[in-house]
Amino acid sequence: MLERDGDEVVRATSIVCYAAGSRFTRHVHELGEELFMLDGEFRTEHTALVRWALATYFNPHRYYGGEEILVVEGVFEDEHGRNPAGSWIRSPHLGQHQPFSREGCIILVKTGHLVTEAEVAP
Repeated sequence: MLERDGDEVVRATSIVCYAAGSRFTRHVHELGEELFMLDGEFRTEHTALVRWALATYFNPHRYYGGEEILVVEGVFEDEHGRNPAGSWIRSPHLGQHQPFSREGCIILVKTGHLVTEAEVAP
């Protein structure tokens, strides 16, 4: 399991890659499988593997739909703390931060997937 909400034990995160042009009917995975897209697009989700050089400082930003970061290598930091390799950071819809890396890092970033239907403007 890549991530867990509270004490949940039944949801698993799968790493998938869909072929270009794939389409799926709308459906719900109630307490079931969660998808982690490495390539392609699924709803409003975006995923990127990013390498930050030594002393990289990013602009403050707010993320629509939330953001999750897996620190693969090095140390990723922001005003909330220091996150070494292996850290998983989960930030809510409309959260904000000003990230940086003094030492450099490689991060896997996923955004846009933590917004509920109720939070989407009509």
